[in-house]
Amino acid sequence: MKKAFGFIALAVLAIIAFSCSTTVSTDITRPAELDLEGVNSVSLLPFKTSSEMDLNANGSKPVYSFYDYFDKYQTQYSKMNDEFDIVNALDSKLYTKMSIASDLTLVDPSAVERAFRSKKELPVDIYVTGGITAFSSVIESEITERTTKQGKIPIERYWRELKLSLLYQIVDTNTNTVLSNQEFDYSAKSSKEYILDDVDTTFTLAEPKINAFVSEIMKEFLPYEEEKSLTLLSHKDSAMKEAEKIAKKGQLGLAKNKYLSLYNSKDYFEAGYNAALLLQAMEEYEDAKTVMSNVYKRFGDKRAKTALKDIENDIESANRLKNQLKK
Repeated sequence: MKKAFGFIALAVLAIIAFSCSTTVSTDITRPAELDLEGVNSVSLLPFKTSSEMDLNANGSKPVYSFYDYFDKYQTQYSKMNDEFDIVNALDSKLYTKMSIASDLTLVDPSAVERAFRSKKELPVDIYVTGGITAFSSVIESEITERTTKQGKIPIERYWRELKLSLLYQIVDTNTNTVLSNQEFDYSAKSSKEYILDDVDTTFTLAEPKINAFVSEIMKEFLPYEEEKSLTLLSHKDSAMKEAEKIAKKGQLGLAKNKYLSLYNSKDYFEAGYNAALLLQAMEEYEDAKTVMSNVYKRFGDKRAKTALKDIENDIESANRLKNQLKK
């Protein structure tokens, strides 16, 4: 029994120690996921409902292409149901985002289809396709009690639960090669209502997920902002605690200098590790790499090895961004 209590006490102390850690957050600009050198134009095929998707592709071939665009185009816009509302919104929001934010020329898919059928050179470099791979929108209910002047009475409450899986592909038009294949699972639950007609519609629940999905697609084409969190290591030394307080206030440069001084004078692993993380947070990546490399060689700690790999990834990301911005 005493042993069990000891294990519990250690677990609680570990949780407390972790919860007191200082996390530094910073916004980093990431490069577009695809390097589209030589790509000047894009076409957006209408997104498909789940019944229209070719899910045998497994990411190796397009789920929908100009081969069947003409035959299925009318079918796409005849399905007046919840899924249709979702794919129609996807079409509209992606077109708006792409036309405003991207430098690529938008080509009407019907123009590409005509060129394809006429065996002419296709007037577009890449296209976006995809749709719904799984969909469920159901009303759930429960019997609960409601207090009235007559006392407590049983009453039914209703809510909607949505499950939605969306897939997109970016395809090289000339080679029919899938350049990117991504699928995202979304779920949402409405608030509970006493009146069935007050329950949120499927589209109301789906719209934030649609916006998130469109944002994911745009990451393929444009640099984007990403919040990154880095957790500093604590130490019982009073000077280390002071450096941590400074970092917590957002004075990263001052905290970094204090940690470096402590690393050089007292040889604390945590001081060198934290100094490198703060340099990384300030996007001074080469200096961060130098410090973290030194820390890893000095202590051989796996945490430093993992952090070093993360810094190297940030360096690679920054170089890709620089090259993309030059074009």
